[in-house]
Amino acid sequence: MMPTTKKEEVESPSESKLRLQVSSNSQSEAGLNNKDSVSQVYVPAFGDPYRIEAKQLETLDLMDAVKIFLDNINLPEIKSPGMQRYSLEKILKPGTKILVITEKPKVAQALSKALANGKFRVFRKYGVPIFSLQYKSHFVTVVPLKGHILEYDTKDEYRSWSSVDPIKIIKDPNALILKPRYPKLVHLLRAYASKHDVLIIATDADEEGENIGFEAAEVINKVKKMPVYRMWFISTHSDELIKSFNNPTKPIITWALAPEARKIIDGFAGFSSTRELTLLGRGVKGPASALLRNSILSLGRVQSPTLYLLYLRERYIKNFKPKPYWSINANLVKGEQKLLARHKDSPFYDKTKALDVYERIKRAEKAEVINIESQTRRITPPPPLDTNKALVMLNRILGLPSDKAMKVLEDLYLDGLITYPRTDTDKYPPNYNHAENLSVLARYSKFEPVVRWILSQGAELKRNGRKLIGDHLPITPIDVPAPHMKLSQKHIQVYELIVRRYLALFMNAAELEYRKVAISIGGEVFYITGVYILNEGFWRIYAFNKPRQAFPDINKGEVLRVSRVNLEQKSTKPPKRLSEAELLKLMEKLGLGTKATRPEHIQKLVARGYVIRRGRTLIVTELGYRIAELLEKIWPEFLQPYFCAYVLSLLRQIMNGEIDYLDAIEKARKEFLGLFLRLRGASNDLKRVLAGIIEPRLPQDCAKKNRRQK
Repeated sequence: MMPTTKKEEVESPSESKLRLQVSSNSQSEAGLNNKDSVSQVYVPAFGDPYRIEAKQLETLDLMDAVKIFLDNINLPEIKSPGMQRYSLEKILKPGTKILVITEKPKVAQALSKALANGKFRVFRKYGVPIFSLQYKSHFVTVVPLKGHILEYDTKDEYRSWSSVDPIKIIKDPNALILKPRYPKLVHLLRAYASKHDVLIIATDADEEGENIGFEAAEVINKVKKMPVYRMWFISTHSDELIKSFNNPTKPIITWALAPEARKIIDGFAGFSSTRELTLLGRGVKGPASALLRNSILSLGRVQSPTLYLLYLRERYIKNFKPKPYWSINANLVKGEQKLLARHKDSPFYDKTKALDVYERIKRAEKAEVINIESQTRRITPPPPLDTNKALVMLNRILGLPSDKAMKVLEDLYLDGLITYPRTDTDKYPPNYNHAENLSVLARYSKFEPVVRWILSQGAELKRNGRKLIGDHLPITPIDVPAPHMKLSQKHIQVYELIVRRYLALFMNAAELEYRKVAISIGGEVFYITGVYILNEGFWRIYAFNKPRQAFPDINKGEVLRVSRVNLEQKSTKPPKRLSEAELLKLMEKLGLGTKATRPEHIQKLVARGYVIRRGRTLIVTELGYRIAELLEKIWPEFLQPYFCAYVLSLLRQIMNGEIDYLDAIEKARKEFLGLFLRLRGASNDLKRVLAGIIEPRLPQDCAKKNRRQK
């Protein structure tokens, strides 16, 4: 078929305050508090963004609304930071005691094994495996964390939901304090701090990893000040780990502070708005009280606009009014070949015109081929994988929810089979040795013939991406599974899909010929369309978007037999509900969440009962629909993606060293306070809507399907 587009279808409060001051001073040392330099940086004001009125939205499909959103959102790009490399032997004296902090136990084990060639000691303290080894003349202790070791919570005086006005959490800059997420880990780091001379952070190579390392360094520096270095590695392969250890860099302080700002902003915004809505729900009388009495009605800077995208599509479907149309098709025969031709004006929205055409040709017996148009097209391989592209691919092809897909990707990374999976990079640097990497992948028998062929052609990259950020690679397969790994079938499927995507980058574009045949039946023009694959190209290895070949074997001037002319009445249909892959792509475009957090936000919508997964599709429940419906009327600035994009713009400017992170927090605080007051002003309307919700049930058409399936 010819391609078509369809319109329809734990620190005390004082410790926390000190820590923020230390952070600010660190930025000042980097020149980020220089007023002259900051004044030259453009920070977009949130102001009063363009809003789509509810009445207008009722007639808009989601994609039309997204286009309007994108016209009013301009996100700055993340700049790749300079990363000076040091020589370990030049910066450390012999006999130096090195404390290494990793993000996960599996990385700690892989690093210890690589540095000590397997000759290390391991013992447990507080249930945490501690690795001890000697590397050259240095004594090394490797301590793994469990991700973030500190988290923000409200001060004791704000703990009570019922007796404290939620607005105070926004107004008071000291309302949030840091406390240990894992107190024993914090105690462990403090105990080891006094026994070592140098700290090397070996957390994951992104801004979230920088922030986790920043937390650990702050805890350790309160006990003993010591030099801090950073291992920056993109895989857990032993060669990569040894190279990174011998050539450390310095922590990227601006990358560490962006997630810190995000946590604080999301803390005061999420804590206050969730309490406000939940308390309103718990005060509701009547049938809904049983449901809402123990429910948490959460709102969030990313969560709520994400729900809104799903709601927009759901509302369009709900309000969709089918329109009748008529199609005229002709069944044609040439020898053994059966062909279907479509009238050039189909679909007809004028019944009289459709009937007139049909009556004149319904008894026709012959069809003459009057013209043939051909057009060739090249389809290039899809680009290298960054995180979002990988999640979209795995959902679209394997049906994996994004949170589960992320877990599988992390497992493959920790097993040393792929590079770091949380990356904004989709571009290979020109000096990357693909031939060496392909030689490793050739050991995987399933792909060996293709890999050998690519190597024989020179391993030339035929497709690359656009962004190279933070010394990262795109998600790349770098080793083959070993028997001891005991990978599940799902892990193998994901791994093989990543390999296929990578190998496709070295293969030629696919070539297609589209053919459009014009046929005259009783003076009326019909078309037959088809596609022929001239060259498979990369589809030899990655055929997931390969079209079905259907090419009419006819020539101009031929006369075909008409077996039947059909007049069919149909009705237009609304577009389908969003798949998770489609939602992830929209979230990335609109600046909703980060590569690391998008799966978490989608899963939270499911956990709250706002959304239900059915296969690859996400369906808004009545609870989610009613909340989004009301919030759109009273809180459009928060529900529409503008505030979220505004915050993301501030976070990226922090990463780029263009604004002080404390200034960014205060800008966001000021804007959100105004938004919160609008929410509070509509409390009576909110109560009324919540009182009408009986249960978080599915839309009617989906509920019917569920009953049929049972």
